Amino acid sequence: MSRWHLTTCRAPNIEVRGRAPFCRACGTEPDLPQLIAAKRNDSPFPPCPPDELPGAFNFSWPTTAPNQRPDPTPTSFQPALPSSPVYPIRLGSDELRVIILSASDDPTYPLHVDLESHHDGRCPEYETVSYSWGGENGDSSSSHPLFVGPYWDVLLLTKNCFDMLGYLRPWRGARTVWVDSICINQDDVQERETQVAKMARIYSECRQVIVYLGEDIVAPTMPGQYPFRRRLEDSIGDPQIGFLNLLSRRYFSRVWIIQELILPRQVVIPVGDMEISVDKTSGGALSWYNWNASAAPWFIEIGRRYLPQGNICDILRLICYSTSTDPRDKVFGAHALINNTQQDQLALRPDYSLSCLHVFFGVFAHSLITLKRTELLCNAAGISARDGYPSWTPDWTSPGAWGANRENTFGLSGGERGTWATHGNLPEQQGTTEKDLTAHAKSFMHVSPGALRWRTSFDLRWDEDIASMLWTDEVPLDVFSKGVDGIQAQARKSRQWDHEVSIDSATGSLSLQLIYLLAFPTPLERVAEEAGQSTFCLTTRTQWGDAEMYLTTDDGLPLDHIIQPELDHLFLMDRGHTEALLYLVLRSCQNERNEWGYRLLGCCYHLYFHAHPGTWHRRSLERIWGSKWDPGLKDEVVIEKELLRPDKQPSGSFLFATKKPRCLFAI
Repeated sequence: MSRWHLTTCRAPNIEVRGRAPFCRACGTEPDLPQLIAAKRNDSPFPPCPPDELPGAFNFSWPTTAPNQRPDPTPTSFQPALPSSPVYPIRLGSDELRVIILSASDDPTYPLHVDLESHHDGRCPEYETVSYSWGGENGDSSSSHPLFVGPYWDVLLLTKNCFDMLGYLRPWRGARTVWVDSICINQDDVQERETQVAKMARIYSECRQVIVYLGEDIVAPTMPGQYPFRRRLEDSIGDPQIGFLNLLSRRYFSRVWIIQELILPRQVVIPVGDMEISVDKTSGGALSWYNWNASAAPWFIEIGRRYLPQGNICDILRLICYSTSTDPRDKVFGAHALINNTQQDQLALRPDYSLSCLHVFFGVFAHSLITLKRTELLCNAAGISARDGYPSWTPDWTSPGAWGANRENTFGLSGGERGTWATHGNLPEQQGTTEKDLTAHAKSFMHVSPGALRWRTSFDLRWDEDIASMLWTDEVPLDVFSKGVDGIQAQARKSRQWDHEVSIDSATGSLSLQLIYLLAFPTPLERVAEEAGQSTFCLTTRTQWGDAEMYLTTDDGLPLDHIIQPELDHLFLMDRGHTEALLYLVLRSCQNERNEWGYRLLGCCYHLYFHAHPGTWHRRSLERIWGSKWDPGLKDEVVIEKELLRPDKQPSGSFLFATKKPRCLFAI
């Protein structure tokens, strides 16, 4: 119990004896060693609820993921609210607490604060702080006493938080400050998630935020003295200050500090006996430094009060290297930075009653289905998914779940793959001419859904242009395709992957529209890879004779070792526009209810077919003329280097094969 007075004490009379308080009214003093010993093994954070079991996930967060039907029986984890004299009343949703930090000109005098609650729109001007609870050594044990209110109730703090308050304590007057570990009752899950959801407002409306990097960085000023003040743009390149070296400190790896340094109107960073200030005018002067190569690539946005990236995907990509004690704070810490739509802010509102599995599944489902970020499937667990868990979502327990480079989202590899899967740099956007495309088309044909479709054998058989060609003629690309009519074009719209997409809340299975291409007829063979790239090329013989199929995929996806012919299938994801496509390798399987579906093995980024220019259409002419194909006319199949280059791809638009009505992942 943090209150150390006799139960009969109604009017405490506190005096400080040595370095501890004493109540003259009831003649007692706190037994600090006992309080510290009782708190020694307690975590400053409430425990995370356990992950749900397969088949009983009951996914319901966020509400934007379609058809997530929660179990009517509540399964949320809500620890009992302990009685606390420090926090006798839970804050309302429109309230916040601040501390009034009492003055002292004696650094050994006990730290004392008063807590005040105010309505959001009618609160006094206040400062906020940004610090690491555990400091640079990660010590999160609560062993340093802060005395609160008229009874001087004891609230135990981490050493770094205690040192930070000692630095902030004025030598005269009082200071009004918002400190998360003190102003939020961390043992009250409901209050915690409500206040965390408001942190964007709390930091945006503060007068300034004070950044505390640790007692080894700051030098407290003596009573009657004031720190020397400088601007960040005048200090960041000064070798005597060495500010850039500070970016490697543990403090800058915390996920929460990003919003704490970007949203306030003024940022103050004490270094030595100086206070370095930053605001929205400072950003332009920082552009000379390569922030993407630093431990804090988001630092260039400091003081700007918003992030150019507005949705949860782009924010998580920006903060992929940040850390948090509670894994769920990786997502909840990004929530305050969302600025694209109010719907996303409400949908992803922090909820600490959810398990880690629930939070990461929910934010991935929201990103895929609501934000249409289909490239995130490239980082799905796939073949490494645990039994009973969705194969189309990432495994958040994996060390690589958040990626290995700066362009990642949920670990999505950047570089060449990001160009192919996300941006769709087609040749017409790179200045490639029609002549260039025709040259590539002699050997390779790119498969994609578009305004064209494959011509059937019947079409080719009776085509007079083909019948009149000489055996030595090159075959133009458009011989193999024809335009679609209005009915076919309308049918294509219903084929888009997100048409009537849904998720089963119990199993996590994803039901969506895909275009079925083929079953793998033979195993795949690795045939080429480009130095310095993270992708490689695979090939297999097709079902149609003298042609080879080529796929490009990640080096970490060993399709050449795991493909099982006739069991594994290739699907195309029609995203409804002309950007680079995504080809999904799925394995047919049955769930516990004997329902057929598919598990995702992995993603490929290009699909090509290779053959001699005359092979396919002349095969059809054999049926008419009865002539035999001369294998001597067939070119030797050679993998072209351009197949591995994202800016050198032919853009012929084809629709190949047929669509299966539905496809299930993760069963």
